[in-house]
Amino acid sequence: MRKKWRWLLLALTGIFFLMFGPPLVSQARNVIEATGNDVNSAVIKDSKGKIMAHDAQLPEDQEYTVNYNWRIPDNLKIKAGDTMAFQVPENVRIPHDEAFPMKGTTVGTIGTFFIAAGAHTGLVTFNQAYQTRPRNRKGFVQLDAFGTVPSHPGNLAPILLEKSAEWADEANPRRINWTIRVLPNNNQLVDPTFVDTLSPNQTYVNGSAVLRDETGNIIPVNTSVNGKQLTFNATGSFTSELALTYQTKTNEPTGDATFENNVTYTDKNGNKGSATATISRPVTEPDVPENPGISEPTDPDEDEEPGVTEPEKPGTTEPEKPGVTEPEKPGTTEPEKPGVTEP
Repeated sequence: MRKKWRWLLLALTGIFFLMFGPPLVSQARNVIEATGNDVNSAVIKDSKGKIMAHDAQLPEDQEYTVNYNWRIPDNLKIKAGDTMAFQVPENVRIPHDEAFPMKGTTVGTIGTFFIAAGAHTGLVTFNQAYQTRPRNRKGFVQLDAFGTVPSHPGNLAPILLEKSAEWADEANPRRINWTIRVLPNNNQLVDPTFVDTLSPNQTYVNGSAVLRDETGNIIPVNTSVNGKQLTFNATGSFTSELALTYQTKTNEPTGDATFENNVTYTDKNGNKGSATATISRPVTEPDVPENPGISEPTDPDEDEEPGVTEPEKPGTTEPEKPGVTEPEKPGTTEPEKPGVTEP
């Protein structure tokens, strides 16, 4: 009898704690086992339903949707308060906060979805719906979005492309420094690409390419070489002037030659341009030494030619005329006066 009362007392105590005791707290977790909710699974569509790539340059004034087909593995425990994250691609922008009841395909509301304006991660917080439904847990999510590439008026001037060349060492013209400048004219330069074609008499110097913005900051650039065609690629969006510099070496160290480069520019915002530059190396005339023993004659007006002594012309020297010499006039010599000699 005493045992029955003991068991009854324990049962009543347990019921009391269940009814009036503090609630059991379990820590919520993120359901990382779910599929179809990561960034690679997101499907971007334009207003006509066309699927857009994740690296596409989407204008900021165009509307898109981001779509997910998600699924949670069977028999995975899902408790109220657990979460599931949805990743948004970087080339789209969520324009405003978005919150809505989250639904599955085989059951009603399973939680709430929220994503903040401009964020790239949305979050579902589950309710108790999946605690008793261990199978066939899946559904769809669609988010409204816009592109990220700034639009600009159609009356902007096109970009300008300039190209120049100079010898790295004027005294030893064997390497050429090439410079390409892109003037955007307020256009957005998105992922710029330069394709340069070298004339056959020169070769690209590996590792010499450097891309800078107008403040001198270096922008990473990838270079590929296919024969005489060089391709330089950069990633990013730029509105300031860009300057690409690189070096080539001449295939012949000396001699008269002209070196030419043709470049075309494109980017993912539709900007285009082309430019050409040339540089020439003239033939340097060698110094010719004088032949020994050969003296160049001087100007006859300045010096007499060697061995050519001009003879006197006959009759050029006037002979003395007889009697021309004037005789002394008598009396011109004053005689000594007698007695004038001083003692």
